[in-house]
Amino acid sequence: MAVKGARGRPARTEAETETMRREISQAAERLFRSEGYAAVSMRRLAVEVGKSPMALYSYYGSKIEILHHLWSRVFDDLFAEVAARLSDELSPLERLALFCEIYVQYWVSHPERYRMVFMLEGVSQTDVGNFMVGEPFASQFQPMREIFAAALGSGAADGQGAEVFDLIICLLHGVAHNHVTMSQYAWTDPARLVRLGIARILGAEPV
Repeated sequence: MAVKGARGRPARTEAETETMRREISQAAERLFRSEGYAAVSMRRLAVEVGKSPMALYSYYGSKIEILHHLWSRVFDDLFAEVAARLSDELSPLERLALFCEIYVQYWVSHPERYRMVFMLEGVSQTDVGNFMVGEPFASQFQPMREIFAAALGSGAADGQGAEVFDLIICLLHGVAHNHVTMSQYAWTDPARLVRLGIARILGAEPV
């Protein structure tokens, strides 16, 4: 006896799935910004996009998965800009300074993205940590570590290499944070602050 084919809706195409995932993530981004991460539930998101909660879970397994997707999209854009502007013809110190300048300027130019990544209330430290140690975020920062090691030279091999790298990261986020959250203050140009800060940290002349 022949087995009859299964009835019901045909399987979604890959394009249809990606379109729906994009619609869900865009709705989530709007709600996270307007209502806060903690206040938005998967049920609320389902209503926003006209789907049942059960259907929503077939596209994203959880709310934090949606947020991680949004963060990944931001960092993809950021590091694509870095790659497009960074030149191999520069000296190691110049490459490091330009990398850091582009990094800070990106956040200053996109304050809404900075707030979503670094200032969204209701996100646990565990959720942040899981994103930072996971792929592709961890590998995206690897080029910066390599540029830093080249600029530091033999100093990267001693016990202070990791500390200096962390100090530079804190410098970048401090400059970006102040320009984003206190934009009415007449701050020194962020690129200038970054280059001065790196020079002071590495004991070099500003480039």
